[in-house]
Amino acid sequence: MLAIFVATIAAIISKAMPIGAISIVAITVVAVSGVTSDNPGTATRDALGSFNNSLI
Repeated sequence: MLAIFVATIAAIISKAMPIGAISIVAITVVAVSGVTSDNPGTATRDALGSFNNSLI
């Protein structure tokens, strides 16, 4: 998880892609790699769970 975070920040600082594209890639990597859970459905739900927040 730390490596994904550091890679995301490095990509933002180096302006490798637009921030929106970098965030989508980072969310996809978290969901596909199963960092948050061994179950693919739960990992995807964890990666996309914050978009369900009413403040966003």
